[in-house]
Amino acid sequence: MTKKKLSLNEYAEIVESIYDAAMQPKHWVACLNSIRELLDANFATLIIRPVNHSDPGLMVNAGLDSDHGGGFVTALEWYSNLNSPFVNLPVGKIFTVNDIMSEATWKESDYYKQWCEPRGVHHVMGIDLETKDRSGYKLRVTRSIGREMFNQDAKDICSMLIPHLSKALYIQSKLDTSEQLKQLYSQAIGSLSVGTVTVDQNGRIMSSNTIAQALLQTSDGLKNSGGRLHAVNATENKELTKIINDALSPKEDLKNSSGVWAMSISRAMGHQSLGIIIQKLPIQSWSGSKNQPSLVIFIRDPEIKTQAPAKITQQLFHFTPAEATLAIELANGLSLDEAAELLNIRRNTARAHLRSIFAKTGVRRQTELVRLLLNSVVALGQTSTPMDTFDIDI
Repeated sequence: MTKKKLSLNEYAEIVESIYDAAMQPKHWVACLNSIRELLDANFATLIIRPVNHSDPGLMVNAGLDSDHGGGFVTALEWYSNLNSPFVNLPVGKIFTVNDIMSEATWKESDYYKQWCEPRGVHHVMGIDLETKDRSGYKLRVTRSIGREMFNQDAKDICSMLIPHLSKALYIQSKLDTSEQLKQLYSQAIGSLSVGTVTVDQNGRIMSSNTIAQALLQTSDGLKNSGGRLHAVNATENKELTKIINDALSPKEDLKNSSGVWAMSISRAMGHQSLGIIIQKLPIQSWSGSKNQPSLVIFIRDPEIKTQAPAKITQQLFHFTPAEATLAIELANGLSLDEAAELLNIRRNTARAHLRSIFAKTGVRRQTELVRLLLNSVVALGQTSTPMDTFDIDI
C-alpha cells in the first residue's frame, strides 16, 4: 500500500535523487526506482520523447520482473503510443485509469491487451509534464492486477514530486544544450587546426583538445610536464611561465585590461615556430573553487595542413569534385605542378581546372585563391557524431 505520509528524510532523499539525475542522466533509473518503491508500484516510467511520424519515441523504465522472481530490471526503450488512451491529456494534471474510463472499457482496449496485460500492468497513474522551456515529458507509474488501485494518497505524494521533476528535467535540458554547444565550438576550433589547453587557478592543465594533445606528446616546442604547460626551450619556458603566472594574478588586470597575451615558441630545426595566445577567462562570481578554468591557451601550428572537406568546398564555390580537390591542395601550400603530381593528373589538366576555379571565384592569382580558401568557412564544415539530447547510460 502507498504510504500515507512521507517523513522529512524520505522526502529529502527522493528529491535529492531527482536533482542528482538532472546532473547525471544515468541516475534516472535509480531515481525512477525510488519513485516506484515509494508508490508501491511495479513500474515507474519516464517517457522522454513521445512517438511522432519520424521518431518512435524513447523512455526510461524501472520495474520488477514478475517472470523471474520479481527481480529489479531497467530499460532504455523505444516508446510507442500503440493506441494509448493517455494522449492529449491536460498538462500538469495527475490522473488514473479510473478517472478516464471504466474498468470494463480499459480491459477491452487494444492498449491494455497488447501493451499492459503482457507486462503485468493493470493500474496506471500518470501526469504529462511541461518544463519551463516547453519541453514535454510523461511520467507513468503502474501496479499489477490484484493490487490496490492508486488512491488520493498516491496522487498527493506524486504531486509533491512533480515540481521537482519538472525543474530537474529543465536543468538537464539546459545542461545538455550547453554541452552540445561546447562540443560544437570545440569542433569548430579543431577544424581550424587550433590546439586549446585550459588551465586552472593553480596553473595546472585541466583539459586539452586532440590537436593540443598531439602537439604536447611530441614535446616539440611545448610539453606537459607535471601537469603544467612548459616550453622545451629554457629561456622561452621562463617567459611562458611568467606570462601564465601574471595572467593568473588579479593584480595583472590593472596592467593588461585585454586579458590576452601572445608569444612564439621555437621548435626543432626545420620546423616553423608555434604561435600561442593566452587568454584569461572571467571569474565566475558564484564560484569559490580554484578548480575552475582560469586561462585558455590557443596553440597554432603553421605546418598543419587544412582538412577542408571536398564536398563543402564544392558546395561553397560551385566547384567540380576535381576542382575542389585541386583547390584544397593549393591551399595546403603545394604548387600547381606539385598538386598535379600528387593527384596524378596532367599539368595541362590541372591548369584547365585552375582557370575554371579562377572564373568561379573571381580571383586572378593563385595566392588570392589560397587566401580566399583559408579565410572561408570551408574548414568549419567538418562533421562529428551528434550527441544524443538525452544521454542515459544504463
